[in-house]
Amino acid sequence: ISSHKDVDDNSYNDVLVGSWKSSHAVLLRTIKVVDVTCTLNFSKSEIHPKEGEVSAPDGTLVPGIEFSVCFRYTGEEAPSSQNVISIEFKVTLDDEEPIPRVHIDYENQTSRYYSRSIDIDTTNTTFCTKNVPVFYASDNFNNKPIKVIIDSNLNQDDNLPFDKRSVLNQKLMKDAATTINIGFQCPKETRVCSTNMTLDVGEVKYPGKNIYPLAIGKVEVITIPFKVTNQGPDFAYGTALQVWCPTI
Repeated sequence: ISSHKDVDDNSYNDVLVGSWKSSHAVLLRTIKVVDVTCTLNFSKSEIHPKEGEVSAPDGTLVPGIEFSVCFRYTGEEAPSSQNVISIEFKVTLDDEEPIPRVHIDYENQTSRYYSRSIDIDTTNTTFCTKNVPVFYASDNFNNKPIKVIIDSNLNQDDNLPFDKRSVLNQKLMKDAATTINIGFQCPKETRVCSTNMTLDVGEVKYPGKNIYPLAIGKVEVITIPFKVTNQGPDFAYGTALQVWCPTI
């Protein structure tokens, strides 16, 4: 194994691997790895399914959130002596759900994907896209966090020779993956809550089971067991169960 020679003159030493008496060798050529950090920024910490905070195309306020994608070059030198780096990326929303709970409106179509390209320079300056509205439109009150991932690559000429190419540090790209929480607590403006509770009623018990149907005035005590459970992780603050008895 030898790694002390830059075979293709691209300023990075290549690796030559050979085997004794095989009369063959394998050349592993190295190229520049570009260190670019990526962050996903959101307008708030969570989405409230019953709270309108994002403007729809028709101007109405609907449940949702806004996000932007930011990139910053963190390497020591520009790749291939260039001062501008072009990056193409794709954001995927609600990656783990077959039917996404959120979507982006683009050219009169809804999609869980947001694809763009952005040019950044090598001065350690942060470059961001404009805010992108994400709309929550689902009857499924699933409070599982919405997973958001991003895939990105350098935008390079397809005819560029291999030794002149560069690749993004994908480890830094994976670090940008995040989640959006679903909030089911009461919106501060309306105080209207989205219920995620279940009421289970058991068998009605009363003395003298030979009395059926129940006759008003003949049965003094009726026992109705019930159980209220909270399906989500949020605490059910101030929850009350009201029971009305029929009167004549």
